[in-house]
Amino acid sequence: MALLPALQRLLDDGKIGYTHHVHPLAFTAREVAAAEHIPPREMAKTIVFFGDNGYGMAVLPADFLVDLSELR
Repeated sequence: MALLPALQRLLDDGKIGYTHHVHPLAFTAREVAAAEHIPPREMAKTIVFFGDNGYGMAVLPADFLVDLSELR
């Protein structure tokens, strides 16, 4: 996925360091980790969910499975 221009501008304007990597199409965090040659436990994935108390966010290692009932 291309880095969104608005996100790139936000990071640049805030002088926030980042790297932008282009890799083959991937559907899971594990596939992205493999494409980037990073151990899955060292790559984070962000899960946004809607639970009993509204929206929430969890950041987990790429090789973790998410049990949505546990997040509620």
